[in-house]
Amino acid sequence: RSDLNTEDYSVVLLFIYLRSENLIAQQLLNERHPKHVFIQLLQNAKSESLQKVFDVFFPSVDRLSERSVNNIIDLLSAIDSELLKENLAFVYDETLERIALSHGRRGGEFIQPKELTEFVTSYIGSTKGLSVFNPFAGVTSFIKDSRDSSFVYAQELNQKTWAIGQLRLIVHQTSVDFKCEDSIANWPDQEKFDLILSHPPFGLRINREQNLNYRNVEEFLLNKGLNLLSNSGKLVAVLPQGILFRGGSEQRLRERLIMEDFIDTIISFPGGILHHTGIPFIVLVLNKSKEIPGKIRLVAANNCISKPSPRENVIKVKKLLQVSQQIHNNNSVRIITNDDVIANDFNLNIPRYFQEEIEGVKLKNLLTFFRGSRRDIPDAGKMIRIRDLRDDKLDYKLDVSNLEETEFTRPNLRIIDESCLLLASRWKTLKPTHFEFSDEPIFLNPDILSFKINPQVVNIAYLINELHAEYVEEQLTSYRQGSTIPMIRRDDL
Repeated sequence: RSDLNTEDYSVVLLFIYLRSENLIAQQLLNERHPKHVFIQLLQNAKSESLQKVFDVFFPSVDRLSERSVNNIIDLLSAIDSELLKENLAFVYDETLERIALSHGRRGGEFIQPKELTEFVTSYIGSTKGLSVFNPFAGVTSFIKDSRDSSFVYAQELNQKTWAIGQLRLIVHQTSVDFKCEDSIANWPDQEKFDLILSHPPFGLRINREQNLNYRNVEEFLLNKGLNLLSNSGKLVAVLPQGILFRGGSEQRLRERLIMEDFIDTIISFPGGILHHTGIPFIVLVLNKSKEIPGKIRLVAANNCISKPSPRENVIKVKKLLQVSQQIHNNNSVRIITNDDVIANDFNLNIPRYFQEEIEGVKLKNLLTFFRGSRRDIPDAGKMIRIRDLRDDKLDYKLDVSNLEETEFTRPNLRIIDESCLLLASRWKTLKPTHFEFSDEPIFLNPDILSFKINPQVVNIAYLINELHAEYVEEQLTSYRQGSTIPMIRRDDL
């Protein structure tokens, strides 16, 4: 620690491998300059792939002091090299995970939880005889045990991550064509694969020089990946949940996946599982040869999670595997049709398909949305923010007199000059608030929706009380989108 930054701690993985090969031994300490001899060992690697790995680790080794090198040699020499070799893959993987966790969230970017790896690889089953492609491979978590595949091709851009992954393949004795290259710039357009596995960096933007057709890495992977699949091929990807409901080009992507019947299964995970981010995510399975054409299996993994600590979630792999194979509706599984998704405007946000049937009246039968006017907006006035709305089912009237006038800087305000019901479209509560217009208008931003109420049909106090009710909150949870700042679309509301 006195010699190296946390980014260099992965050099420990190299030392473990070298000890297993008996290249680090006690006799090194008899040398006059052990560090120099040690570096020579690295420069005389037996194979080209090992030499490339050593070259990546060399700067970290070079930064070590003579004293540190002596201590490392002395410590590792005390470990039985044969015993280490017998358990090398396990020791390597455990050490890698501990190093990643010691880095905090930044270190977790290149390694996924071992339970997620175990689940995905077990869910896929045998890859015997299959050709496999692993873009954005990280430290080769998905392919480290693909020894029975006919061919495995993988890519990783970051040099240090590639070196860790390459060494991992060596200790797992898995033969893979693993290249240190950019998956976007070097996409293998002319190849065909039986299986594509990927956990790309979430939300990575694709610039115009790289590709004109795709906004982010998720769109790129799914569109381009489908073109690489053989006639019976599968694509399995770990992705952020936003791909299921965002608009624009991602909406068009979902339309393609549904209309061409490629979506086989979507498994939805809560936040707190991945090392580098707290957001929820999905495992998406695309299949060119579905067992149940025209249908999609949705799996909510929430009931297959343990909580070792308030902020940490861990996948119960065996339980989730059992649940994810079920073909009948239950608390954790929904079998839906492509037509169901089309009826929901191609929105695949998982919770909306897990709603219980409710006998009630739709809000659109009671309320009439109105925008207010965007003309003749003054330079200042009483602008209402979500924090100004009431969150009390008894005290629900907007107190305009306590609001100060502010200068307007936002161009998309609306002027409201008649009584209405105000509802928040963002965050986790509607905060239903009644505005009684007298002679002073208010100004709203797009985060607050305004509705006219017919008092001959609706008792306002009763309606607001119901909007606070638990059964309404459950419906809202089903329709809200996003995790950082959840929101509900007006049509869904």
